Amino acid sequence: MAIASMNNGKHCGVEVPAVNTLKECWDIVNTSEKTQRHCMIMENCCYGSSEMMVLNMVREGLLGDLLHAECAYDHDLRELLFSNEGEGLWRRFPHQKRNGNLYPTHGLGPVAFYLDINRNDRFDYMVSMSSPSLGLDEWRAAKVPKDDPKWKEKYVCGDVNTSLIRTAKSRSLKLFSLPDDTDFLFLPLMGMRTIDGRPRTLQTPNPEEPC
Repeated sequence: MAIASMNNGKHCGVEVPAVNTLKECWDIVNTSEKTQRHCMIMENCCYGSSEMMVLNMVREGLLGDLLHAECAYDHDLRELLFSNEGEGLWRRFPHQKRNGNLYPTHGLGPVAFYLDINRNDRFDYMVSMSSPSLGLDEWRAAKVPKDDPKWKEKYVCGDVNTSLIRTAKSRSLKLFSLPDDTDFLFLPLMGMRTIDGRPRTLQTPNPEEPC
């Protein structure tokens, strides 16, 4: 849809996931450059009140030069993944084919803004590792009837994924994917003005609590 829109002269916004393969990434980039139309991933967490507050603090220089950031998607999705409606009809299937962070943009999107990625810096190097895949099997054993077709599925995506990213300016970033509901978005950020004897991190506040 994105490529068809740009080929017809329209700017477009795309829901996550925008693509599934590296080739599809380049197809969108090449089409955008050829048609001179914008294609934007509509990652809503880039525009939350807390994320915009931190972005403004970064741009005002309140944190100094940024050195390191951490971000995560902390969310137990198993009930949703095994649902017989909505996202349960498709979102479980990548867990059978891929082992990695299947939803990095919720946490990575805001941090990419903070670090001026593709504006004044870029991601340069990454190493990524996953834990064993146990959680979906455990949920299925406890919740899914034995005659359900889901018992034919084999899950390969690790329950926890950790990725370390270095930017071209040698800043570091740690990206997590965790099956936990303790903190939906975890965004500590470290800059020169947040260091005083030992590192201190800035964490975005709970939007339901008064500032």
